[in-house]
Amino acid sequence: MITTGTRDLFLNPNNTLATIFEGTGVDVTLRVWDDLWHVFEFYDELPEADRSLQRRLDGG
Repeated sequence: MITTGTRDLFLNPNNTLATIFEGTGVDVTLRVWDDLWHVFEFYDELPEADRSLQRRLDGG
């Protein structure tokens, strides 16, 4: 799973990486969060961070 945000400086490289993985048969999920930045999950006060981490733990 790759998570990124629309304000992440690595948004385009993350999209490229997901495309490369898909092209080689790797099962990959790319989640893009609106108005969020690189490693936004480190900010405990963001409800999106909690939701993103929970989805990872739940496998989805």
